[in-house]
Amino acid sequence: MILKDIRIKRPLKDTQIQGKYVYYVRGSEYKKDRKYNVDDRKAIGKMIDDEYMNPNEAFFDFFPDTEKEFLKGGDFSDTLKAGAIALISKILKDKGLDSLLDEVFIDSGTLKDLISYMLIDENISIQHFPDFMYDHISFKGKIVSDSYISSLFKNEITNDDIDTFNMAWANLNNDKTKVYISYDSVNMNAMAKGIELANKGHAKKDKRKPQVNISYGVRSKDSLPLFYDMYDGNIVNVSECRYMVKKADEFGFKDIGFILDKGYFSKANMDEILDKGYDLILMVKDNLDFVTDLIDKKGISLKMNNRYYLVEHEVYGLTEKIELYDRKMYLHLYYDNIRAQKERNDFLKEIDHQSKRLDQKIAKKTLRKEDIKGYDRYFSLRFDQFGFFESYRIKERAIQKTTDSFAYFAIITSQKMEADKALTIYRDRDVSEKMCRRIKTSLDYDTFRVYDDTSLKAKTLIVFIASIIRSIIYQGLKPLYKKDRKNYTVISSIKELEKIEVTKNNHGTYRRKYALTAEAKNILEAFDINEKQLDNITRSLIEKI
Repeated sequence: MILKDIRIKRPLKDTQIQGKYVYYVRGSEYKKDRKYNVDDRKAIGKMIDDEYMNPNEAFFDFFPDTEKEFLKGGDFSDTLKAGAIALISKILKDKGLDSLLDEVFIDSGTLKDLISYMLIDENISIQHFPDFMYDHISFKGKIVSDSYISSLFKNEITNDDIDTFNMAWANLNNDKTKVYISYDSVNMNAMAKGIELANKGHAKKDKRKPQVNISYGVRSKDSLPLFYDMYDGNIVNVSECRYMVKKADEFGFKDIGFILDKGYFSKANMDEILDKGYDLILMVKDNLDFVTDLIDKKGISLKMNNRYYLVEHEVYGLTEKIELYDRKMYLHLYYDNIRAQKERNDFLKEIDHQSKRLDQKIAKKTLRKEDIKGYDRYFSLRFDQFGFFESYRIKERAIQKTTDSFAYFAIITSQKMEADKALTIYRDRDVSEKMCRRIKTSLDYDTFRVYDDTSLKAKTLIVFIASIIRSIIYQGLKPLYKKDRKNYTVISSIKELEKIEVTKNNHGTYRRKYALTAEAKNILEAFDINEKQLDNITRSLIEKI
């Protein structure tokens, strides 16, 4: 793609022009059959005039130190949206992110604008960023081109910068008190050949496509993202977890516990976490031997005895000490009678549907046994002397055994605690699951839209910071959301704040013309922002324009 917003002088050495296009000549090869040399060349841009050219991305692979001239991206509109960015500015300052970004990165203003863009527009496609900034107040005070941002990702945000930020952010939020970290990971497809981290792995959707894994460590009590890491796409989740334990140790988290989903259950993961002295709260599959043994032993008593009922969670629960991989652990078994009834009803409806399908097969005089494969688990199937399917009988005991097993689930913990406490802590882990979902949906990070590892790492850092801000907004809106689930979601609240605008007057000064709506006031007050503070924040940003 030609970078029309960058102008450079055409290098004279090793380049040639054909038409208006510029090529880098890597060498030549003599063709005996043709009796002349054929150049090995690569397109690197397009001429503007006799001296200057617009490069493409391949240009900088051959001439990385070329001095670039970034053309002006455009002026701001006379009316600018101010409310959402004012809120983001307040959060950045309150959480220490504002000064941290300024200290670590050369162009922190552009990074803050990108964070705002991702949050407000729910988009990571950089090509639309200049259009977004046209009618928004800005941290940088200047609209930069998408070409400038591509160069920023590739050349200005180094691995050392990213590591410095991550370490500082983790230290800033490590208060040395007990903290449970909800851990999960997300995989995303990456087709660009320049992304070496991308490998075919264990994608949930298209296993044929290369992918990159991103893991998040999220503080359970307030959903705050603490750290993240990126992995080669062919590393499985259970292995990722061990890397994240090491990452937590590097960041100085000592008195912590990991809250993990059943997909991370393995002896290796348990050893890695527990040998570090960390606590473990882990959901386990209900078909594991030590779980089914406890269900057989105490399952009926659990569902029938009122003393096991956990009012807060509306399930029944009990705890038993067990030996697991030569370690003393605590197994918490739960039974959800509400879910059990639904699962039983759904299951029996499916059995009824299967019966009707079998009736149809009898009527059609089905001969092929493959056509009724899979029905034999819950039905005794009979065939006549000629091999035709003629009748069936429902296996009542098999069905009863299945329905009796519904709605049990189990958690293991390394520390002794009651069943209700274990479940309370574990259910907080949905913050990491939601975080991973939000990366793909609310922040539009289901595809990377970059073409090399350096740019990928830079962009992922910005998405991480955006997810921090979004999580803080989500937590701040909780009291309002409980009263009004329509108007106080993160998305609806940002849209409401986007209605707050400032307009340039005859003296060239931006001013807010209209009063705040009741909803906007409620949202801003949730983050301790009154109208005067809103105007002060807006004014300080507009001064940079």
